[in-house]
Amino acid sequence: MLDFTKNDLNHIRLCVKHFERYYTSELMNVVISQLQLPNDDNVVTLFDKIIKTNRKIGSNISGYDSGLFQELTDENISIMATAIKQKIRDLSINIEERINKTANPDAQETIQQEIEPYKELLKNEKIASAKEFDIPQLSDYLNIETLEKTLSSSLPERIYDDKFHILQSQGNYIGDLKYFRDVCCFRKNSICVGYIDIDDFKEFNTKYTQAVVDRIILPIFMNALESIVHLRGFAYRHGGDEYVVTLPNMKLDEGEHFFINFQNTLEALSYPCITDGVIPSVSIGLVEITSECMLTEREILERVCKLENDAKQSKGCINKDILLV
Repeated sequence: MLDFTKNDLNHIRLCVKHFERYYTSELMNVVISQLQLPNDDNVVTLFDKIIKTNRKIGSNISGYDSGLFQELTDENISIMATAIKQKIRDLSINIEERINKTANPDAQETIQQEIEPYKELLKNEKIASAKEFDIPQLSDYLNIETLEKTLSSSLPERIYDDKFHILQSQGNYIGDLKYFRDVCCFRKNSICVGYIDIDDFKEFNTKYTQAVVDRIILPIFMNALESIVHLRGFAYRHGGDEYVVTLPNMKLDEGEHFFINFQNTLEALSYPCITDGVIPSVSIGLVEITSECMLTEREILERVCKLENDAKQSKGCINKDILLV
């Protein structure tokens, strides 16, 4: 007896077909075009395994009602699990692009629901416990210079926040993070994203007026943030008292150390308008994005924002997490 419903198998087959196209265009064809290695054993053998897994799923769909099943091996299950995750990654990007084209809530909800059947598949016991399939990477074949040339993304033009002209515009966040994820992925490196919120910001506005806060306090604060982030990543003004930081090639413990240093830097700042010693402190949400993470850039921002919101309950805290899938 199979561990999947017929509907599950139909969705899994779509995933494996998608994975076959992805593998062909993103790895096999690139290796062949760049190195003229059409018969590389690792590349061709895995492609054959994907094809055979797809055929076996198709056979099980055809024979489902009559109970005629072909056994799915551990290797088949691993390929299926890898294919499902790749489908979710790519569909998430597609869904986000389409959602951004409409302001209609019903249309957005309908589009968003397209991914749910695939996320449900990850809850299947066989899929959840499957060993990650060892897929050849472009970095196994191409040097760094050639890999860089194969990238479809690039670092966007620098656009500064149009009010203070110190930090990056928040519009650069998605393009920057997409690029960082691409260049870090083939190096198997992680990226940290931090979400910063100034504690008790409204009290500063009340005590000193918004004009003074904008003219004196925030520029000093943002210059300190820009200085410590410079040449390590980028900082973006995300609102009046909220800021986002991207830190490529950095793991969670390194990111935490970075933001502890930033908090220490803030404690040493002086503000001409503040005479009572109560200076701005920050609460921070922090995530490490691994190369396996399936979340989109928007979903990552939502996740780190939630962590910051939890950290804000205690003020001055850093709340952190690793986004593995």
